[in-house]
Amino acid sequence: MVALLAGCACTTEDCANAIHFRPQVDLERNVAYDVEACLDGDCNRATLNVDGPLTQTGAMGGSLTLWEDDDRVELAVDDGDFSGMHDVSFSIRDASGTVIAEFNDSIELTRSEPNGGWPCGPTCWSAEVDP
Repeated sequence: MVALLAGCACTTEDCANAIHFRPQVDLERNVAYDVEACLDGDCNRATLNVDGPLTQTGAMGGSLTLWEDDDRVELAVDDGDFSGMHDVSFSIRDASGTVIAEFNDSIELTRSEPNGGWPCGPTCWSAEVDP
């Protein structure tokens, strides 16, 4: 087995397990957004506000990150095998409590192996969702 691996060189590309929600709204600085995202019933909720220096384009709360520079909310997903269909829900409310985008459906995550797969990791799962 070792002889088969001799001469193999792995690249060092990285990837992340995540679902990217791209609501069709302009997410602004200095506005508190109430965000909830769920994957198979495991929900994460946070109030996110990008209020730092102009070089700061994201605000993180637990597994959720709001990116105001490209109007995206990212839900970080734990390691695991995410093949098949998964129930996903998402909502984002503005400071007045008004729902400005929501999503509730089953999706399939895409598997990626940027370094060519075994024995070179990582294996990641991701999805792009347009609520």
